[in-house]
Amino acid sequence: MSATDAASPQQTNRKKIDLSIIFAICGALFSLLIFLFMFKQERDAAIQQFQVEMTQGAASFQQSLTQNTYSLETLQAVYQLDQTVDQARLQQTINSLFSRHTSLKGMAIENGDISLRIADSSADSIFNRSEVAEALSSLSSEQVKTLTLDQETFALVSAQAGNAQLAGIISLNSVLEQSKLQETLGDVQFTLTDANKQVILAHDHTSLALDAMLSSSVYLLDQKWNLDITATEERIAAGMSFTPALFLMTGLLLSFLVASYLKRVGRHVKTLRTEQANLTEQIAETSWSDPLTGLVNKLHFDEALDVECRRAVREFSPLTMMLLKIDSFKEFSDEYGVEAAQAMLQEVSSVLKDSVGRPGDMIARIDDHLFAFILPSTNELVIQLAERCCETIYDHAIPHQASPIDKVVTLSIGVATMQPSRLLTPEYLLELSKQQLQEAEAKGGNQFHAFVDGVKEPPLTYNV
Repeated sequence: MSATDAASPQQTNRKKIDLSIIFAICGALFSLLIFLFMFKQERDAAIQQFQVEMTQGAASFQQSLTQNTYSLETLQAVYQLDQTVDQARLQQTINSLFSRHTSLKGMAIENGDISLRIADSSADSIFNRSEVAEALSSLSSEQVKTLTLDQETFALVSAQAGNAQLAGIISLNSVLEQSKLQETLGDVQFTLTDANKQVILAHDHTSLALDAMLSSSVYLLDQKWNLDITATEERIAAGMSFTPALFLMTGLLLSFLVASYLKRVGRHVKTLRTEQANLTEQIAETSWSDPLTGLVNKLHFDEALDVECRRAVREFSPLTMMLLKIDSFKEFSDEYGVEAAQAMLQEVSSVLKDSVGRPGDMIARIDDHLFAFILPSTNELVIQLAERCCETIYDHAIPHQASPIDKVVTLSIGVATMQPSRLLTPEYLLELSKQQLQEAEAKGGNQFHAFVDGVKEPPLTYNV
């Protein structure tokens, strides 16, 4: 055996090992990418779940806060309805409010006749604090102030009832305890600030997930407060599953499965895109057509008329518009019914479509029983086409017993041919055609009336 022969198996083995390592590395990298992608998805889902729960908690906090302000509104209503109520009755009303709103810690009424301070049994000494007295003395109508006493934060809320000044003291800590946010304080950071960014209520935490944050607004009367809630990393981790780690451990097998899945999804997406393109093309085609007659509709007609006017001026060739209106259409519809009128429109449109055949000619239905021809590069010989259209519809003999003209369906036609000039605009050409149509109708219908601008012979004429 030669040295070359002996080296060959070693080279083959080395090549196999290299391919295996390359394949293992590629599989491991692919698995790692999948792991990172799924990890992000899991984290995003956990953050979304956190935000949903915190949104509910913020709504619950707002609801608890609003419920406690009802006490002041209730007292305000009672006082306004009966300003002669005595202190005993007011005290009874306020005690009843205390029983229903546990976050309410004190209420005060001040006017010329009554000076009443009533505290909840759990906060008997609250009016003895100088800070509370000072805050109450500087509290104006419809105003909110916050005050922190012994690590408990209170909101002092005022209202006006006639000449009386009402004030309520609400414990924001109690409001927080009554809301769903209290259940989450172990793994979230909670900060309530006023419009000046001054902290009103806070619950700090460490190891925060800065991408898991919810900012919301809460209101006490007309005062807006900002509520910021941030989750801890432990809370987000608890909302995630071990699925990404399992995918990472499956390695090459998972790479194959994911590749097969993505390929299948890609084929499905491609099919959907093809279907979407086909539908878009069908919609584009049908958007130009009148659904009853299949002719060009008013929208496409307006665009085509503008294009043809510009082309006629640019190529120095005349342009003709022909308006064709069915005589006594309303009488036909009243006599034979809507369905028969629609069938008649379809039949007339079919006959008119057969009357033109040059490339570039266009026939459109632009109103209920009004049709239009756009005929580029035509001259005064186009009146022969108008005459032929009148005769063809008349000879078609569609019965119309209610017509004052004849007992068959007839047309009135207005024709306008213009030479290229600055006057050749869609608006002017259409208005000129309408004038000719009105002339034909005024003369009794079943005829045409034409206007031909100038006598210059164009390079092409309408071949009749």
